[in-house]
Amino acid sequence: MKQTILTLILCITTLTVTFAQEKQNDATWEETVEFILKYSKSLKSGKFKPPLNLKNFNVSNNKLSFKTDIKNEDDWDNTIDLSKLSDAKISEHHEDVIILSCTGPYVMWNPNDSDYEIKYRSYYSFEIGDNELRQRLLNAFKHLAKLATEKREAEREASGEKF
Repeated sequence: MKQTILTLILCITTLTVTFAQEKQNDATWEETVEFILKYSKSLKSGKFKPPLNLKNFNVSNNKLSFKTDIKNEDDWDNTIDLSKLSDAKISEHHEDVIILSCTGPYVMWNPNDSDYEIKYRSYYSFEIGDNELRQRLLNAFKHLAKLATEKREAEREASGEKF
């Protein structure tokens, strides 16, 4: 009898933990973007000295847009195509930096100066000083990367293409 009760308690505990873990990752695209925008004031442009302030975060058509505030210069425009996001990770060299990777050159960097040309690259790095918030934002960006990958795969399947 004791063994049956112990087995039942163990099963219920295991199921509760399993469902609780699944529940953590059920945020929608919109909810995840809202979370990132809510804490966007904590993001700095990664590893510039001093860190560059980022402002005016906005998401439209799956593109994260923001400006880099540079002293004595015009603000730089930045755009990350979140639908092409493939990964988010902590930098191997700087533990306070999150690196976002895209599937190709979908990060636009525009210095808004005639002396510079618009550049495209496949990554962007954000510096975040608060350890707890860094982990939460990393989880949010990873979740967006997962959702973006699932959406790209669904579109590929729907197109009927084999590759």
